[in-house]
Amino acid sequence: MERTEYLEKIKALKENGLIKVITGMRYSGKSVLLEQTADFLKEQGVPATHILHIHFARMPFRKLRELRLLLQYLQKRMSEKGTYYLLFDEIEEIAGWAKLLLVIKKNFPTDIYVTGTGLNRLDEKEVKILAGNYVQIPVYPLSLAEFSEISGGEETEALFARYLRKGALPVMARLQQEELERAVLDGIFDSVFSAEIVLHGKIRDEECFYQVAEYVFRHLGEKISAHAVFKALQKKGVKLSVEAADNYLKQMCRSGILYFCQRYDMKKEEPLRTNGKYYTADFALQQRLLGGELLDREKTTENLVYLQLLRMGYDVYIGKNGNNEIDFLAIKDGERLYVQVAASALNTEVAQKECAPLSSLGGDAPRLLITADEEIITSKGVIHVNLYEFLMKGYDVTEM
Repeated sequence: MERTEYLEKIKALKENGLIKVITGMRYSGKSVLLEQTADFLKEQGVPATHILHIHFARMPFRKLRELRLLLQYLQKRMSEKGTYYLLFDEIEEIAGWAKLLLVIKKNFPTDIYVTGTGLNRLDEKEVKILAGNYVQIPVYPLSLAEFSEISGGEETEALFARYLRKGALPVMARLQQEELERAVLDGIFDSVFSAEIVLHGKIRDEECFYQVAEYVFRHLGEKISAHAVFKALQKKGVKLSVEAADNYLKQMCRSGILYFCQRYDMKKEEPLRTNGKYYTADFALQQRLLGGELLDREKTTENLVYLQLLRMGYDVYIGKNGNNEIDFLAIKDGERLYVQVAASALNTEVAQKECAPLSSLGGDAPRLLITADEEIITSKGVIHVNLYEFLMKGYDVTEM
């Protein structure tokens, strides 16, 4: 499947002088996107000899993870005039990859595109090294619309239920047999949790890590801190430090299976470090971790809206407005969007409760209440948006 939205972003960034860093969790489609980028370059008339596509986790390129051999390889193949397009898959397999890319960028006529499983969140060291020289292109798991396109259309409720059960990874969407789905999901789970997080993250106490993971995945959409995890598991007799809990949370975010949503003080106009919320990139993996347990409809709805806002290019926060809290404050290009989420608001009291934080806001930024209901009564200035339409089509703020 050609994920047009992401490919168009890459096309627009061609030869812009910046290193294109494509991020996202395992199996989200980064490698396929890199292959489609190579196809696009060939269609543009770029000679095959000027497209160097290297996957550092696969043979025969694994030996090129040694810097000396990689530089020799590049020097040998970049002997002609003109721009060379470097497509590096799993770049984090190379120690010091950020500095390496800057060296290549400075010394060779190149346009560089890289992907990495562990790059979902660039750490502070990498950001400082690459500052001013890169643009990040996050690749998210399938939207409901993309899932429908791959797996086949059906009634909305049935499609939504299957989306939650099978998850949003492209490889899962294509499968039609439940037995095969379970086998593939087991493999993905081991790859993400055992290989990417435990092994690459150098986690020694695997049992303790899974205790933390299970706790967080049971409390998605709730205010959580490393200290809160420590206190909760300490009561259960789990030997854990705050530092270890914090490391496990960061490792899961870095892998892309978790996202951390900060709170934002709307009066002081600054992000807050404490009491943020975690959301998952994929509910199939969440259910696999918890033995088939799926969160209630309220939490899954909120989680999916959060991911959709990210796909739409927003920076997303939990809005703190004095004593009131807005589910999501979404900011893009300086423009704001306020969002409340509820599974249903047909009950008048529920509708009033959900609309109250939005109604108390000043300014003229759009204020949305997203529910699975077809139609509800909202307060003045609050726009009701159907959940399924939002997940399938997004929306145009200018039309509201």
